[in-house]
Amino acid sequence: MWSVRQLIAEGEILPFLQSDWRYAAYAIADLDLWFFAQCRWWLAESILTVEGSRADVGRTCAESSPVRPWALVLLFAGLEPPAVFGLGDPSGVAAILDQAALPERVYFTVRPEHWPTVREHYRLQFEVPMLRMVLGADALPDCGSDAVRRLEAADLGSLRALYALGKPGDADGFAPFQIERGVFFGWVEDEKLVSVAGTHLVSLRHGLAAVGNVFTDPAYRGRGHALACTRAVTAALLDQRLSVVLNVAVHNTAAVSLYRRLGYKTYCRFFEGVGASKRSTAWS
Repeated sequence: MWSVRQLIAEGEILPFLQSDWRYAAYAIADLDLWFFAQCRWWLAESILTVEGSRADVGRTCAESSPVRPWALVLLFAGLEPPAVFGLGDPSGVAAILDQAALPERVYFTVRPEHWPTVREHYRLQFEVPMLRMVLGADALPDCGSDAVRRLEAADLGSLRALYALGKPGDADGFAPFQIERGVFFGWVEDEKLVSVAGTHLVSLRHGLAAVGNVFTDPAYRGRGHALACTRAVTAALLDQRLSVVLNVAVHNTAAVSLYRRLGYKTYCRFFEGVGASKRSTAWS
């Protein structure tokens, strides 16, 4: 049995996320003030431990060796559909999905052990096995180009036109605020933007960044454009002394190979997917 409550203070939340910061990097960045206002957090605790000291729970998590059963679920409303992230004991995640007031349609990010619970609660539009990769300590290879330049908010129209050339799902993680608050580099050829790499998030406060939104015009692929753009983004993040992570689909072997060439290494597997609550009439 589990007790579920909503958390509202960053100090309550961060120790749990720090217990696995490489996997929880996106959620840690959501503690930044601009993102935090769009977040709701739930904690599930085993009823056998609720009477224990919550300060002890937090301290244990900060030491990365949790001994009490717990689970944490984040709802981030800054994307469409809203994003849900799960961490911790699978039974605790299930208890939160049972009790929390989540939207009818959400985008999940959860570890494999949580996925059966997601399937029990949601009808899935799609599901994708993913890798979380973390930048290693190796020096970046020299693969730059004069055709690569930093993108700014004024480039939003060109960026949207480029992403429109992709298939559904190619740029689902992109939102306009990311180019203003993050780091984007593009390859310009024939006087148009033909390749781009950027970030999903940059948190100077927590020393984290996530590379993403990498896409190349199908007519210009196979020329090293994505490699050069991603290297430029990674180098800019390293210049700010940030720890860098990224997500990539397991089946996207070309992208996995590209990231490995830049020194990224696999940390863990997880699942992403969009689902509609079985308690609603959506997609019935």
